[in-house]
This record gives sequence, structure tokens and C-alpha cells, in this order.
Amino acid sequence: MFGGAAGPGSVVGSDEQRLLAAAEGVLMALRRCTPQAAVDELRGAAHRHGVPLSTIALALVDLASCRPIEGTPGPAHIAAQEEWGSLLGSSEAAAA
Repeated sequence: MFGGAAGPGSVVGSDEQRLLAAAEGVLMALRRCTPQAAVDELRGAAHRHGVPLSTIALALVDLASCRPIEGTPGPAHIAAQEEWGSLLGSSEAAAA
């Protein structure tokens, strides 16, 4: 679904493409939604929180995989916790 998401002249690397697809899959599983709805939700969250799409996608994948965050969580990880933490049963306070 993200295949054509990059604008003209921009290049989305294969690692970034896989990351975006993984985040899309997480949202499709959590929300039982279409791929387009998952993409729209990711884009909306990135816009609301003022973080790049790939950064919030990584934060969602980290949150879903229960990966520990090294150091203080950044804005994208805090945003992911706010947006999807309750869906993932995450009781961890991202800002703590």
C-alpha cells in the first residue's frame, strides 16, 4: 500500500518500505481494517504529532514487538504509546 506513497523524485529504501509495511500490518491486525485505512491512520498520527511517517512506523513496530527503548523515549515513541498503547495492552508509561 505504501508502494506509491513517495512523491515524484523521492526514493523509499527497501528497509523503510518493509518497516512501513510492518506498521501497516500491525494496524490492520489491531483495527481489523483495510490496508488503506491503516496507511491513513499512520499518516494522520504522524501529522498530528509532527513526526516523520517512517519514525512513527518504527515506534509502532517497536511498541507492538515489546522492544525496549534505549534511553528516554523520543516524540515518535511517545506518540505511538498515546495512539496505540491501549490497543496493544501496553501499560508502560512512555513518558516515564
